[in-house]
Amino acid sequence: MFTSILLCFAHLQTASAAEMTGVIDYPKQNDMSDKFHQSSLMVRCAGVVGAFSKFLPQSPDSMKKVKENLFNQSMNMLTVSAMLLAEQKQTSQEKAIQQVQRAFTAYVNYNYEKIENEQIATGSIMQGEKAREMQFCVNLVSKQ
Repeated sequence: MFTSILLCFAHLQTASAAEMTGVIDYPKQNDMSDKFHQSSLMVRCAGVVGAFSKFLPQSPDSMKKVKENLFNQSMNMLTVSAMLLAEQKQTSQEKAIQQVQRAFTAYVNYNYEKIENEQIATGSIMQGEKAREMQFCVNLVSKQ
């Protein structure tokens, strides 16, 4: 029993330590005419924007407004992702929503850690890969 618990824990550590394909590289590596990949890109973007929203402080009021705006953008992206996945009709709408929510949580946590590390490295959250990814996602949604 103890051995199986250790093996399960080791598997979880390996899976969480893996590097995820970023939003800028994802379209280069996948067929973006496929709604599954469109959904995956959108939930990845929701995770990037959601991580920035989570990272920002509640005060001053101007920062709180930015935080709320980013949160709302990430929820809109998440909704689009679920709709695209449901359109594939490979699974029920309920399972599509669950799948997207689970992926969203993983992407937010992954990106949050990356943002923290970039702030430590550069002194700013608006420099580095995650800032470029957030801009990519904002531009992607504004084109729709």
